[in-house]
Parts: sequence; structure tokens; C-alpha cells
Amino acid sequence: MQFASIYYLFCGLYLLSLALGCRYNQRGLKRAVPALIVLGCGLLWLLLQLVLPFQAHLPESIFDLSDASDWYQPSGSLTIVPARTRWLIAANLFALSWLLLSIAIVRNRRRIKQLLIALIVIGAIHGLVGIFAKYAGVYLVDKEQLDGHWTAARGWFVNRNHFAAFILLTLSGPVTFLIKSQLSAATRHPNPTVFSKLSNLIFGPYLFLVLATGLGLAAMVLSQSRGGLISLAGSIVMLSLISFWASKSQHELQHQFRNLAAKSLFLFLAVSVVFIAWFGQDLGQRLASDAFGYGERGVQWEITLRSIMLNPWVGYGGGSYASVFQIFRESEDLRQVVFDQSHNDYLHIWLEQGLIGLVLWLGFLFAIARQSATSLLTARSKLVAALIISCSLLVVAALIQSMVDFNLQIVSIRVYFFVLVALLFAAPAVHRHR
Repeated sequence: MQFASIYYLFCGLYLLSLALGCRYNQRGLKRAVPALIVLGCGLLWLLLQLVLPFQAHLPESIFDLSDASDWYQPSGSLTIVPARTRWLIAANLFALSWLLLSIAIVRNRRRIKQLLIALIVIGAIHGLVGIFAKYAGVYLVDKEQLDGHWTAARGWFVNRNHFAAFILLTLSGPVTFLIKSQLSAATRHPNPTVFSKLSNLIFGPYLFLVLATGLGLAAMVLSQSRGGLISLAGSIVMLSLISFWASKSQHELQHQFRNLAAKSLFLFLAVSVVFIAWFGQDLGQRLASDAFGYGERGVQWEITLRSIMLNPWVGYGGGSYASVFQIFRESEDLRQVVFDQSHNDYLHIWLEQGLIGLVLWLGFLFAIARQSATSLLTARSKLVAALIISCSLLVVAALIQSMVDFNLQIVSIRVYFFVLVALLFAAPAVHRHR
């Protein structure tokens, strides 16, 4: 709450400065209008869940309403948990404000570079802290909250998958500069010699960027997160397909994307294999023994779908998953803990906000994909092109991981996700020589 108060104070001061005539990225905000409209409709839908009259259909044969828990206080509205719905609205408004402010602030190339450097520093700090915590045998969080695998590198996160998801998003900083350096080198040296390659590696920033990227990958591998590794591999394949499609453009810059995608795919796979071999003995064992095992997720998804089918259109209300799941779990062989997330963001949104909320979220993702594809085909700046590739890569990785996890339900991770989305809208609107 203290951090949020300081942040909103900063937002207020920035809006005041805009009112007094300071510049902002107006073109970027115009590009983001369709996505902002969809997000605004999502917030409006959560508000309507608080006020629209509705009688939720809960199975009385399973859940004895006479002995209901304290949380179940039906108010006759769409949501069965009004307090939690109001909290979800506040959390989504917080993330939305990051999206708006990031687009407005990033109005020139210097701001883009400053934000990317900040991501490099943040990722390096968290990577080093996570690795230190693992090898030093210390716990930076309450040990009782850890969900097993206590020796995994997790830093200030209690969940290894969330630690990996956070590290993946911060990798957008070094990866952008790496891709830009590749594009610049291809322009300066169409036929590079061995000397030019070594010179660029030793004397240029390339070595630092490789080390920063390697640090993030090492921390992610040490976290033993299968979801993080598989989502990264899936997004790399998608990057290759998008880049191959973009290479059909007649513009010279786009012609370089095909070779760049092949190099990126090979580099990431090679580096990942090296880091798994060097750091990831535990992760390698997990992949070898149960690479695609879901654990309790299969049973949890089945129960979630069963509860969705009884109320598929409007849902049970934002923040209601834990309450609804407790009703429908019956006597399933599950851990005796509170399941407040479905380990699948799309099912989670469908249960809480109904098909209406799910369609709005998918519409937002479609707006992001459309903007990224359009910007990739029209990019005239190496920095902007590199940023679009790297941010698209890691946004897709986050969305893939959200199919088997709830990384985007964590506010601290959701904020960084929206910052990367903001860059996809803001960067293409920045003039090349501004």
C-alpha cells in the first residue's frame, strides 16, 4: 500500500505536468486506443458484477448453505464475493496505470534506452540474489510459505515458477540490445571477418549483454521451473515464424530478420543447453523424469471446467476462484490447502468473469498481436525493430506460461508484463531521429 501510494502520487504529479504543457507520447497513446478500450471494458464489467442483480447458481447438494462459511454473503449481485471483486478492480487499475504511464513517458529514443537499462539492472539484481540464496543456503522469505524445492533459486519469490516468469520479463533489456547490435553489425559489416567479430565481442558492449542474458538464464535454470523453460522455447519458435513472415517484406531491414531469427533460435537453444548442463542438474532430472507432468493441475482443471459449465456466461465474480473451487472440489484427492488460482489464467478468468471477461482479455491480446505485427513490418529503426522482437518474444513466453501457471495473476509480474506491452505501443511511435 505504501508503494502504491507513492506510485499514484507520482502519477498525479506527472498528469499535472502534462496539464502544464509537458510533452508526452501522443502517437503511442493513439496506437493503444483499441487495447485501452478493451481493458476499460474489462474494468467496467468487474464494476457491473458488483451492481447487477443476479442469483448465483451454487449446488446446494454439495454445499450446505445453512452452514456456509463467513466468506459466503450473497448480495444478490453477479459476484458472490464483493470485497474480493473490489480488490481485483484496484489491482487491475494499478496495472493499467503502469501501461498508460509507460506509454506516455516513453516519447524518445533516450527514454527507451533508459527503460531497457533499468530492466537490465533489475534482472541482474534479482538473478544474483536468487543464485546467492541458493548456494548460500539462506532464505529471503518465510520458509513456511515455500512450496517445496527449498534449494531452488527463487530470491524474494516464494514460488520458483514466478521467479522464472519475472526473470524472463526482465530479459527484454539485454535481449533488445543484443538484437540491435546484430542488426547494426550486419549493416556495417555485410561480410564480417573473424577480426571484426572478435573486436565487437571484446571491445563492444556485446560481451556485457551476453553476460547479462546468461545471468538471467542461469537464474531461471537454477529455479527448476519447467514452465519457464518450455515457455521460452515455445516463444523462440514463434519468433522464428514471425520473423520468417516479416522477411517477405521488400524493405532492407526486414530482409535481415530471417537470418536473425535463425541465429537467435540457435543461440538461445545452445545457451540453454549449456546452462542446463552446467547449472541445471536438478532441472534436467525433472525434465527427464516428468517433463510434461501436470501434478494436481489435471484434476484442478477438470473441477474448474465443471464449475464453469454451470455458469459460463457471467462467471461467479472477480476474485471468487478460491471460494467456488472449495465448493466443487468435493472429496477429490487434493492437498488440503486453499486453491486460490487455477494454474491456467484463461480458465481462471472464465470462471470468475465468465465468457464475457475471457473474450475481453483475448481481445486485448489480439490488439497487442496486431500492433506488434504491423510495427514489425513498418519498422525503420534498428532499435525499434529489436525492441519489438524481444518484447514480443517475452510477452508470448509469459502468455504460454500462463496456460499452466498463474504468473500474470501476481501483481508484481503483471506490472512488468504491462510495461513490455506499453513498449510495443510506444516505441514504434517514436521518430527515428528524435
